[in-house]
Amino acid sequence: MPLYELVAITRKGESLVRPLLKQVALSIIHRGGVVRGLQNMQERELPYRIKAHQEYHRDGQYLSMSFDASPAEVPTLLRQLKLDTRVLRATVIKAGDTLEQISGLPQSYLAQAGFPNQAAQKARVTRVSTLATKAAMPFPGTENEWKVVAGIVPGAAAAEAETAVPEKSLAA
Repeated sequence: MPLYELVAITRKGESLVRPLLKQVALSIIHRGGVVRGLQNMQERELPYRIKAHQEYHRDGQYLSMSFDASPAEVPTLLRQLKLDTRVLRATVIKAGDTLEQISGLPQSYLAQAGFPNQAAQKARVTRVSTLATKAAMPFPGTENEWKVVAGIVPGAAAAEAETAVPEKSLAA
């Protein structure tokens, strides 16, 4: 999953910010994402007057959230934030595809810290998928065993297809 950064300006007031951060973080988690970091920046005067939800605002609270999520979930998150009356402006920026791109740290350091590289992740996915297929058929020659138990003779359908005489079409 790509790494994203959400930057938002909310109405001023600490009582509005905490529930909003919690709601957004839970929304990301429920959609299969991972929240990597939250940053509640200070309340400050906006560079210009912003009209949002039929009101003008001169002050706002700045927020930043780093998260991993599916690219298909980002528009849903933005739509949710746009409809929330606590949010004045929000945008999501794609920070990169891998942790190494974001951190700027060399892969050797990330490997020591316990973060796998892309090649190791692909190898793990391949190993897990082959284990899943081997686990499904633990003994060779048992792939049709369920058909015998169900009363279906394996290979009978193939034999019938070979010996079946094609019917003549009505058009001929």
